[in-house]
Amino acid sequence: MLPASLPGICGGTMTLTDSRSSISFSSLIYDNGESSASSFAAECTMHINSQSGQDVQAVLDDIQLINEYVRIYDHPSSSDTEFLVTTLYSTEQARATVFSSQGGLTLVYSANQLTSHGRGFRAEVSILDGIPYESDGLCGGVLSLSDSTPNHTFTTPLYNNPSMDNVEIDFTLHILSPEGKQVQLMFLDISTTTSETISVYDYPQSSSQRSTYISGSVNVEVIVYSSANGLTVVYLDSSDKYNGRGFKAVASVIDVSPWTFPSFAGGTIDLIESRPNATFYTPFYFPSSNNDVTLDILFHILSPAGSQVLLSFIDIATTSNEKISVYDHPFSMSTEYRVAYIYGLLDTGAAFFSTQGGFTVVYDDSSSSSNGPGFRAVARILDIVPSGQSALCGGTVVLDQTTPKLNFSSPLYDSPSFVDVHVDCRIHITSPEGKQVRLNFIYIYTTISESISVYDHPYLLTSRVAFFVGTLTAPSAVYSSSGGLTITYDDGNDLFNGPGYLAEASVLDGLPANETGFCGGTMTFTADSPVVTFATPMYDDPSTSDINMDCTMHFVAPSGSHIQLIFSNFVTTTSEELVVYDHPSSQSANAETSHLWGPLNSRVAFLSSQEGLTLNYIDGSNSFNGPGFKAEVRLLGSVCNGS
Repeated sequence: MLPASLPGICGGTMTLTDSRSSISFSSLIYDNGESSASSFAAECTMHINSQSGQDVQAVLDDIQLINEYVRIYDHPSSSDTEFLVTTLYSTEQARATVFSSQGGLTLVYSANQLTSHGRGFRAEVSILDGIPYESDGLCGGVLSLSDSTPNHTFTTPLYNNPSMDNVEIDFTLHILSPEGKQVQLMFLDISTTTSETISVYDYPQSSSQRSTYISGSVNVEVIVYSSANGLTVVYLDSSDKYNGRGFKAVASVIDVSPWTFPSFAGGTIDLIESRPNATFYTPFYFPSSNNDVTLDILFHILSPAGSQVLLSFIDIATTSNEKISVYDHPFSMSTEYRVAYIYGLLDTGAAFFSTQGGFTVVYDDSSSSSNGPGFRAVARILDIVPSGQSALCGGTVVLDQTTPKLNFSSPLYDSPSFVDVHVDCRIHITSPEGKQVRLNFIYIYTTISESISVYDHPYLLTSRVAFFVGTLTAPSAVYSSSGGLTITYDDGNDLFNGPGYLAEASVLDGLPANETGFCGGTMTFTADSPVVTFATPMYDDPSTSDINMDCTMHFVAPSGSHIQLIFSNFVTTTSEELVVYDHPSSQSANAETSHLWGPLNSRVAFLSSQEGLTLNYIDGSNSFNGPGFKAEVRLLGSVCNGS
């Protein structure tokens, strides 16, 4: 049987048994009572295990390192880097506790060959008979919560003894929950310098995204939730300068996510039928930070069986250093899913519809200067798309027989901004199979730094068919070819913003006989819809204010048929031009047949040689606009020659 105490040990294996469940030991010169001024080098590896395979606890209760380090691995016989959970370097007079998960630990003590060294350390290892309710100086390993021990309060090594010396501490702590339950990690106090960082991941870390990154002093509670299984906390000290206290936290097992997430700093909101909505807000939403804090947060919002989610930001108040990005996917941050990018003051709110079973929200703080409050938001399961939605900024609108029409406005429509705000939005609109979407802008008012683009695809930014900048009080309609449309609202700077727009999206069931204010998209002619009369948006209401507009119109005929286009009136300024292409979808130079601008006092007609025509109406200046033109498009049977 091993003795109860092993002074000056430098390697070997300590096997704990029921009769010898704990052993105290110290490093090479610890018991000399003072640091060493002489030069020596050492590399000592100690393996600690239990005879019964139970987990063990190592407590280093006096650490005095100079030009030395201690590394601890969560394995009874291996010092591979994949098992490394704790690194201590330089001088620290504090306590460090490490829990094993694989029946033991490996401890490596190394002293380099320099002129002076500290005393080393003193430690006690013991069989871990269940996780205690609290620990002082927790510094890595695995914290396995259970139904019998659902809560654990802990502090980091320097929390009760801040260091004025050169210290480096790195550790990885895995916090595990029973099967099917979540972990709630509540930071009660965080006090780190800019050289120390706290990162939190869903467990296992190797296959998850970082949900939380904190550096600085945070004097409010900060809460992180796991999706399942648990969390991993990584504490990294990138400098040997003065260290802060670290943090104090409580880890708890929860059965289900709560209704409200106060001071939410990352993790997963799991919406379920019995709890279909959740309110959450960022840590500084009520007590704004005046300290230097870097705070990056990732929120995952999940819905059952892929149900749609309505995400509503009630209030946004960030500085220009803090950005909010919203992705229409519960886990991915791929650029194809990003539907919003916002920073500044937005008290009108912003709403989003999901289509992939939830959202990912990123709160990215790029500076350690003063933080704004952040935001407050509500997420809820969406049974059906409503018929109206104000402050819509992104996501997917699914039009169907239940909801064939949606009236919506942009975030600032009811309250234009007189302060700095940056809002980029992307809205996807889908239609039932074989149906077109008609998008009608009822009112547009943007500044020259904001633009609205419409693309003839429900998800991709390809085939732009409409572009607007400025004020347009007359209706302006855009048609999809099939499947749907995508709208982007791009804010080019942080200055005063206009209201944006008011619009209506609807399923198009056949072409109308007359379309006032047509500005792009596809009209597909059939025997049931052979003739359409249309005018450009400002035909009945010429603009006396700044407006910039680009409309691409496709007129498509069935195979073997042709399109006849007749302008009954054409009045543009020299800054507006119309290009006609003898092709239903191409704008290549080979297909260009006419280039028009200025007033035309005579009737002008075009006849396609193929199955359609394409018009591109371009306003190259934001000065006064002319009315544009009025025209009739007619489906014709086969002809000998097009002109």
